[in-house]
Amino acid sequence: MFPQFGLFWNFVLSTLVYLLYTAVAIGIIWGIRASLTGFMYHMEDYTTGFLKVRDLANAANAEALWILQNHTPDELYGEYSLAIGDTKSSGFANTLMLPGDFRSTHMYVVGASGAGKSSLLKNFIVQDIASGMGFCVIDPHGDLITDSIPHLNERREQAVLLDLADMEHMLPYNPLQRREGVPIAEQVARLLLAFKRVWEDSWGARMEDILRHTLALLIEHNLTLHQFEQVLVDADFRDMLLAETSTDTTKDFFFGRYNVWNSKERTMFIESSLNKVSAFLADPRIGARLGQVESGFNVREIMDSGGILLVNLAKGRLGLSADLFGAMLMADIESSFLTRGMDSRRPFALYADEFQNIATESFATVLTEARKFGLCLTMAHQSLKQLDDKLLALILGNCQTQIYFRVARQDAERLAKESSNIVKQLEQREAGLLQEPVNKFSLPEMWEVAFHSLARLEQRKAYLMVKGAMEHPELIKTHDNLIAPKRNFPYNEEYRPHVELKDQQEKRKKNLMDSIDHYLEGVKEGRKDASKLPPEVEGLGFIDKD
Repeated sequence: MFPQFGLFWNFVLSTLVYLLYTAVAIGIIWGIRASLTGFMYHMEDYTTGFLKVRDLANAANAEALWILQNHTPDELYGEYSLAIGDTKSSGFANTLMLPGDFRSTHMYVVGASGAGKSSLLKNFIVQDIASGMGFCVIDPHGDLITDSIPHLNERREQAVLLDLADMEHMLPYNPLQRREGVPIAEQVARLLLAFKRVWEDSWGARMEDILRHTLALLIEHNLTLHQFEQVLVDADFRDMLLAETSTDTTKDFFFGRYNVWNSKERTMFIESSLNKVSAFLADPRIGARLGQVESGFNVREIMDSGGILLVNLAKGRLGLSADLFGAMLMADIESSFLTRGMDSRRPFALYADEFQNIATESFATVLTEARKFGLCLTMAHQSLKQLDDKLLALILGNCQTQIYFRVARQDAERLAKESSNIVKQLEQREAGLLQEPVNKFSLPEMWEVAFHSLARLEQRKAYLMVKGAMEHPELIKTHDNLIAPKRNFPYNEEYRPHVELKDQQEKRKKNLMDSIDHYLEGVKEGRKDASKLPPEVEGLGFIDKD
């Protein structure tokens, strides 16, 4: 072929030319194949109706990647639906929507810090504000709350802000206030689970008994946690309350057990409970709020009216006290939604970021019963290690919509297997553009690809799985957050500075002492109504039997 060169060099050059021709031919064939495949996908979309829901939703310029029977575009993108993020199909970016009726089966979001969870939740909250849906946000750090307030607009008057870090605009909250339609025993049981969630290391049967009956006595007489110690150490005060209680089990505990203990035993038995309650109330940001008999808001009313409750637990400043406050609020929310009547069960969303800190043993009730009462739960956290196995299994089994951002390798293995069709999606990608069964990897290798994919996701990218509605998880990218001018929250007369709440608390304390003196005088004189408050202190919230 090249006579001017020797035999050896002639062979080398001929081989190189042959390889060059071969490479060019392969490139041409591959290009034709890609063009043909794109044409086939294009024809498939418009001739076979491969994605029926997408065809219905084209007018809305959005796409649902699962086939939902009996859903029209108006239902898919109507009341309380959520735009979750963008996904690519056939090379085109489309907005993926979650229909409103899917929200009642709850949403679970997991991802490492900085992966995009907060950005996603902010988008959901802004959409709920715009759609008129009622919701509550329990935020451990306050960023979600701060970023949501500027978007309230005309719904500002519907919003209630409970910011534990703000001592100038304090909203009173009494977790011991009687809840309409909730038996005292049930209210106490939920509060005990909240205490147990935070004080688990020192929890015991005797501590639970002391807390149970003391809380029941306080709730029955419309008191606050600030009287917890007084019930246990002040015999006159305790006897005054017991004289008016209608609960036999409470009387049996204090008269049959508590009063039988000698002074040394009693001090030893109540020490742990007193220390923990006192430490909780010692922080003025919490103590002053919980020292008021009447709460500045009603969770049930907010739910039924479609209002907004924004809660900043300020965990960075309050530590475990923030967890206990949040757990007590969750107990209140649980009691509130379980007492909703059929005619008042309008959808209400609950966003709980870092929810593992406030989830009690009764969280199973929230997951299994909330749908019947109109509560749509969205919970988010960083790692599966934060949950015990029982709670994790409950969440993965009961939350229909699940969103996985970047997670640690160990979490990636669990989540990939939980939504095993991630492998199916990856196999489809590797099968070739003509959908030929070309398996480049073995099944173990495909699992490794799935683990790697979850553990290496870019910021704001996540896998979405809607169980029972999607064939496999879909890779999405969340939307950018909307920017609004900074606005202050519209505080009203319900919000008061710490000094004012503290003064009110001291006034009630003084009047309470007056009521004890009145009781002792009545006992001394043998009056049958000794435990009834005198006119000058009635109505102050200490023993209001009417």
